[in-house]
Amino acid sequence: MQSDLLEEAIIFGNKVELRSVKQNDFELLFRWLNDPEVYRWWGGLPIDSDTVQQKYLGLRRPQVEGYIIEVTGIPIGYAQRHQSGDSEGSIDLFLVPEMRGRGYGGDAVRALVEYLTQVEGWKRIAVDPEQENNLAQRFWQKLGFVETEEITSEGNLVLIYKGSSPQNSDGESL
Repeated sequence: MQSDLLEEAIIFGNKVELRSVKQNDFELLFRWLNDPEVYRWWGGLPIDSDTVQQKYLGLRRPQVEGYIIEVTGIPIGYAQRHQSGDSEGSIDLFLVPEMRGRGYGGDAVRALVEYLTQVEGWKRIAVDPEQENNLAQRFWQKLGFVETEEITSEGNLVLIYKGSSPQNSDGESL
């Protein structure tokens, strides 16, 4: 079955692995999405259990796919991809606060971008950080995303991936 295959998807980075979310990730996601340091830039409000169940545990597949970001088997964050056309879509992620600033987020993005462009054949990848989130904007720009004139319905900026190949932290192509 296709859903079984999606349950087992793993994307490898240099430091992290991204695995598809599973039903038993509910408690973890619920806790993360109700941490003020996470929801501050991820919707702005805590998320109730029904919303976690409906939006983050694979019920929107195949259009939206969620991943748990892990380092040596330890969950440290969440990433998602939202396919909006045959070869395009958007991505987003968050790391738990204590794991930020260690290169894990950049590695997760590089791995996901490489997978989407090289395996899935995506030609356009967008992100939409909030306009007030300067740290996120700089993060995405360092990874090859450039600002566009587009603004989402929520008022967020749209940045598009322009790199020809994801790069590691030393600027070398992967």
